[in-house]
Amino acid sequence: MNLTKTLITLLVCLLPLSPSAGELDGKGLICKKIEHNQVPWDTNVLMMFRFADDMAYENLFIEINDEIVLQKLSDEDISGNPINRGYRTTFDKIQIYEIGTIDRNNLLLTVGDGTAFGKNSHRCDIVHTRLEYYEVLLLMQNEFQNRLMRSSLTDNSNQSTEVPALDSVGRVCRKVAER
Repeated sequence: MNLTKTLITLLVCLLPLSPSAGELDGKGLICKKIEHNQVPWDTNVLMMFRFADDMAYENLFIEINDEIVLQKLSDEDISGNPINRGYRTTFDKIQIYEIGTIDRNNLLLTVGDGTAFGKNSHRCDIVHTRLEYYEVLLLMQNEFQNRLMRSSLTDNSNQSTEVPALDSVGRVCRKVAER
């Protein structure tokens, strides 16, 4: 009887420590490719995820008629088949279905099996609330739009591919969180 009580007590104490579905709900991840030579809003450079209802919703910036627009990816592929937007967590990894794996220790994302961009190709920063997530995206969108407008006024061949807000996403996330 004492052994049973001890085991039940241990189980109840350790249960909150185990990873579970939905543990990331309300948070976001903004991942930037570590080495790149594309415009910073390119979908290969910037990957953004908002977690809600046990799903990982991906956002991206697209350029339409000289305007940078924030877009949520569809829940269906171009053939109309549903896309699994779920995720699961373990103590050391976050697996976002049909996207890749994030190492929880160093917040590095490996897209797919790592063959397209290499292992640990994107560095991620955590955004702790939904409001912070959209505030950070709005700041980046404004900077990208300003960058696009400036580049249309100058010679595009000499334009750098870096954007300060993107290069310091963590700093921007912390700045928004401090407000």
